[in-house]
Amino acid sequence: MASAEIHPFAVAAALVRPSAISHWSALDHHGLTTQMPKMVQVSIPGKVVTPEMRHGQVYRPRGRAVWQALGVEVELIHIQPRQFFGHLRVWVSSWHQVAITDPERTALDLVARPDIISGMQAAIDILEDVLPRINVQTMVKYGLEYRVGAAI
Repeated sequence: MASAEIHPFAVAAALVRPSAISHWSALDHHGLTTQMPKMVQVSIPGKVVTPEMRHGQVYRPRGRAVWQALGVEVELIHIQPRQFFGHLRVWVSSWHQVAITDPERTALDLVARPDIISGMQAAIDILEDVLPRINVQTMVKYGLEYRVGAAI
């Protein structure tokens, strides 16, 4: 009998809805980084209290709360509801489809939240490599829609 393994993105997407795979996870999915993320990062337009938070045992390997589910570490990144856009739906297995930030939104997230990517210098280095491979006009449109000065 064949084993049916659940894709980590499907696990992450099932924890909170709506959500979109984002940041390092989206960079890796789109082939925009050579770094392998250790956890799945997910943008969510609302606040969540994980079971670990309820019990006062929050796992914070990088200073931010991580939800552990089915052997997958999921970092939930809160964004404003008006900033929840720029997603694609992708099949990660024959059974699971998830929302993921498109390449342009993923690039915008580099400058909008450089703290997630290890700081502004790392974000700029990645962005310089990514710019030739994305639609810059779409990224600029997203920056205006995001409505945060640093992102614009």
